[in-house]
Formats: sequence, structure tokens, C-alpha cells
Amino acid sequence: MFDWPGMGRLYFEAISVMDLPIIIGATYVLTVLFLISILVADLLYGYFDPRVKTE
Repeated sequence: MFDWPGMGRLYFEAISVMDLPIIIGATYVLTVLFLISILVADLLYGYFDPRVKTE
């Protein structure tokens, strides 16, 4: 999120002026991206390592 042009600045400015909708939205987007990346990593780990089995 902080590598996107303007997103880090928007997030920190929203924190400094207590703009709750932007804070909540940015936190939600960051959380969803984090969870998706964990899911993709887990799926790829199972694909590339045959010792890992699904139940």
C-alpha cells in the first residue's frame, strides 16, 4: 500500500486529521491484500512441495 503513489501519504494524512472513513478503508484494503497474499503463498507452497498434503 505504501508503494502506491499517494496511498501512504493519504493514509498518514487521514490519521493526522482523524478521517475515520479513509483510515478504515485503507486498513481494510491492506488487510484484504495481506490475507490474499497468505492464501496464495499457502496454495503455492502445497503445489511446489509434494510433501505437503491437504486433508
